[in-house]
Amino acid sequence: MLEGIYLITLVGTLLVLVAAFSSLLAFRFGAPLLLLFLGIGLGAGVIALGISFDNAGVAYFIGSLALAVILFDSGFGTSIQSFRQAAGPAITLATLGVVLTAGFFGLFAHYVIGLPLLESLLLGAIVGSTDAAAVFFLLRIGGILRRAMPSPQPVVEAVKFGDFHFHISRLELKKGEEVVRLTDREKEMLRVLSVKPGETVPRYDLAAPGGDINERTVDVQVNRLRRKIEVDPANPLHLQTVRGIGYRLIATP
Repeated sequence: MLEGIYLITLVGTLLVLVAAFSSLLAFRFGAPLLLLFLGIGLGAGVIALGISFDNAGVAYFIGSLALAVILFDSGFGTSIQSFRQAAGPAITLATLGVVLTAGFFGLFAHYVIGLPLLESLLLGAIVGSTDAAAVFFLLRIGGILRRAMPSPQPVVEAVKFGDFHFHISRLELKKGEEVVRLTDREKEMLRVLSVKPGETVPRYDLAAPGGDINERTVDVQVNRLRRKIEVDPANPLHLQTVRGIGYRLIATP
């Protein structure tokens, strides 16, 4: 009994770790996340690891619970400003995307696999529903927004705030004559903020291109930048928060 529990715990932990690393891979290189998870499932099944699972009720419960968590977390982490910017593509994906996926998959199952038409369309509807579920996830990672909005181009060469001077093209921050060491991510964030000083920059514009666009991650990175440019990071004077939208850099003449 105990050996079975230990084995289940070990295999479950390994699958969770593999899934987590797969998510990082998908965010980093733009790999199709659903296909990666499908591959993990096939690898863990009877074909590879030999895990035999044949309980439709448990699978339905776990899948529904996971879907609810995904939708809640992604929707909770998406600002209303982000949703407004991408409302058109998101609604198209959630409606037309589902219909097209269900139709193409249903026709494929009918004419290639040989299933009856009604069962084929039902199978297509099951597969197509994942398109609607992915809307908030796509908003989170910012693919829609980044295609819809061009990256800002520098309109000024340098910006001054307090005792600091940031040269945009060189990505160099100085305090007086002393160069302040910044990470590549901090340099890029400061560049985006410095392009139009005083204007609000949405969080998704401050996220790493092709990386994780979780807005809470952006908040953490901004707090780290504040520790380097603010006297009191808890009460910032230069890098200010615009609630519900993003941040702005207050420059000095």
